[in-house]
This record gives sequence, structure tokens and C-alpha cells, in this order.
Amino acid sequence: MSKERRKVEWSLDFDNMRVRAGQFVTEMMGEPPEVKEARLHEALAGVESCRVEIAFSVGHASIKALGADSPNLFEANLRYVGELDYDVSGGAQRRIRLGTKANFPNDVAATLGKAEELRWEIGLARHVPLQLELRGGLGEAELDLSQLTVEKLKLDTGLGKAALTLPAGKQVTAEIRGGVGMTELSLPAGAFGRLKIKGGVGQARIQAVAGSALRLEGKTGLGVIDLPKSLIQVEGGRMKGAWQTADFEAAERQTVIEYVGGVGLFALEFVESQ
Repeated sequence: MSKERRKVEWSLDFDNMRVRAGQFVTEMMGEPPEVKEARLHEALAGVESCRVEIAFSVGHASIKALGADSPNLFEANLRYVGELDYDVSGGAQRRIRLGTKANFPNDVAATLGKAEELRWEIGLARHVPLQLELRGGLGEAELDLSQLTVEKLKLDTGLGKAALTLPAGKQVTAEIRGGVGMTELSLPAGAFGRLKIKGGVGQARIQAVAGSALRLEGKTGLGVIDLPKSLIQVEGGRMKGAWQTADFEAAERQTVIEYVGGVGLFALEFVESQ
């Protein structure tokens, strides 16, 4: 069998997988419970900072900035199965926690079988300093943090595809742990800081704006590190080393990426301003 064929056969078809799994569990357990809807919001008044902890479930998830004139700190439009686990605490230093409590195994049938109907749409205030702790579920996540003030980020990508855009023109510290699937990370113009990425099973692709001062400290697992020629190796060898742009040491705003490989590809490319 050719390498290309093995690659195709090994790749995961998430949509087909969750539909088949849902059909199987439904046949075994009977008719699943209905999909529920909820709209949540928390007022912005009096909040100086916020810690947000979200454990996504199955389906499509998104995070973006609320409008500049929004009176809210947090908004959520949800289509879900099971019981919401939602808690808000604190005053000026607020904490918001959101997830679900599933009734196993009946709710498993609903979440897998009705994945296309399930959505988590989250909006956050633009100018409040945020600490985000996000855990991916099964499906696709679009996490656009470009207009947010994120001081610290922890992300477990889950099973599926996660597309993450970091804040533009701001410093951020991020820890990203890959699950199974594809992780796409965009560094907009002016973004800088320290990123720790631990590969899972699949691919991790990073796009940085051309001209960024960037250093990669990488170690491969069962995979490959694919880098542009403009990154010059300054330490190590093929499996473990450090690469950086020619202007890195002199740059005022620096981005350092620490990568420990899993199974799959890590690729970095420079693009024109996003």
C-alpha cells in the first residue's frame, strides 16, 4: 500500500464519524432527547477583569468580540443537549464558567446524532482584560480573539478543527494542547508574546504576518516541522532545535513559540498583513 493511500485511509472524516456514532447509539438506546436553546448575558458595568472557562460540547463553537457599544461583558447563544452548567461569581474581578452536564448514555446519542444542529456562539467585551480557559469538544471551533484583550489563554483543542486568531497589536501568553484533528493559528499584525504548543494527533499550522520577529523552539514527535527559509536555525539539529528571523534579537516586539510535537505536521508560514 502506498504512503499516500495510507494517509488517506488514516485521515478522520469527523462529520461521517459522529453521524454514524449517533445513529448507532440511537438504535441501541432509543429516541434521543430534544435539542434545547438558551440565551445568556452578563452586564459589563463594574467589571475590571474576567476569567472565562468554557468547556464546549459537540457541534460548532465560536468566540468573537461584542460590538464596541455593547453593554454586556458576556453573551451566549446556545443550542445544546443535556443540562447547562453555568456559573457567574465575583464582582470587579468576575468569573464565568460554562459547560454541560450530560446524562450518559442517552444524551450521547443526541449530541452525536444531531451535531449539525448544535451551536455555541459566544461574545465577549472588547476592552476588559481576559483570562480564557477553553476546552474543545467534538466539531469545529472558530475562535476569533483579534479584537479582544486577552492576557492569558489556555486551549485544549478537542476532536475536530480549531481555528484560532490571537489579539492584534497586543501581547498574549498562550498554552495550546492539540487533540485529534487540525489546529490553525493566526498571528495578526502587531501580535506578540510567548506561545506553548503541544501537538496531538493531526496538523498544527501557523500563519504569521511577514516582518514579524519570531523564534521557534521546536522538538518533533512522530511528525515533521515545516518552516520557511527566512527562519534561520541557530541551535540544534533536525529533530530538536531553535530557528529565528534575522531581526529577532533587536526587535522590540518578539514572538517565541515553544513546540513539542505529537503525531503529525507542524507548519509555519509568513503571509501578507491579515
